[in-house]
Amino acid sequence: GIIAGFVRDAWGRGWIWTSLVLFIVIAVIMFVRGSLYYSQIRRAVGMQWFDGRRAHDPESPQSEQEVSKLLNSRKPEETAMIGGVGLALILWLMMFRPF
Repeated sequence: GIIAGFVRDAWGRGWIWTSLVLFIVIAVIMFVRGSLYYSQIRRAVGMQWFDGRRAHDPESPQSEQEVSKLLNSRKPEETAMIGGVGLALILWLMMFRPF
């Protein structure tokens, strides 16, 4: 996409900037959601976990019910859906260049 912007001289068009901003927003949302989810799981099973950039020592594992509740969460699917829909929208912008 970025190379196409130079080849087609598209940097003055709105679709390429919208695509780039959308890509960055999607990446940040997916990173935050995924990091929080997997950090909760690491903490629940008694592994070293992270709060932002800070590492925390392992705690005693939570009960099987609590771990199962976390593992049965729909957060991974929601995060994947955000990425999939975002990718489809970016591809649509790149293919049809509506503005």
